[in-house]
Amino acid sequence: METESRKFLDEWFDGWRRTDLLYDRFLKRHGLNLTTYFILELLYRHPEGVEPAVIAEKVFVLRQTVTVVLNEFEKRGFIRRCESLEDHRRKRILLTKSGRAFIGEICSELAAIEEETLAEIPVEIRSAGLELMRRFAGSFGEIMERGK
Repeated sequence: METESRKFLDEWFDGWRRTDLLYDRFLKRHGLNLTTYFILELLYRHPEGVEPAVIAEKVFVLRQTVTVVLNEFEKRGFIRRCESLEDHRRKRILLTKSGRAFIGEICSELAAIEEETLAEIPVEIRSAGLELMRRFAGSFGEIMERGK
């Protein structure tokens, strides 16, 4: 017999996957996927540059994945690597002018879609959904750390 929790999770994950698919379809029109978008969007929000290890941490991907993506972005002329101001052995990743223009246009287009979507959802429901996600992620992380 299926529990209420299982039914809820099945519907939640279906919605999550559908949302991922919709974002993926949008991003594919621009030659990106969720990971590559998240990296460019992070760099866009931090014009001072971001170290690769910080990118990996903030985007929740492996450092090796970040390196592969950054190499591709460098080939496309979207980023440049600069020495860190604090430690010359470390690198900061910055968007080039063309990289900033490219992701800026995508961020604007996506933000307009997201704003229109959220406008149809009452604030109370948005707040409840956000609280649910925070609690679920927090509890899930704690349980995983206990070794379950």
